[in-house]
Amino acid sequence: IEHIRDASGASFGSIYHHFGSKQAIAAALYEEGIRELETSLQVARQSHAGVRQGLKAQVQTYFDWLATHRDMALFLFRVST
Repeated sequence: IEHIRDASGASFGSIYHHFGSKQAIAAALYEEGIRELETSLQVARQSHAGVRQGLKAQVQTYFDWLATHRDMALFLFRVST
């Protein structure tokens, strides 16, 4: 929690008030990461009329997202395994 507090600049009290525990912080972060990734994939899919083009766009978007959101991707992989 101390590392989270240092990085965020928040007080211990406010962290516990909003989240309650480290597990709740991890759950909120996980949900945010998954939501962001799903939104990116959905936008890529919807921007192409054909199935093949949409699938290719999703795959490319997925790899681009992993590269640009490396820390979040590592967190999501570690939490989900």
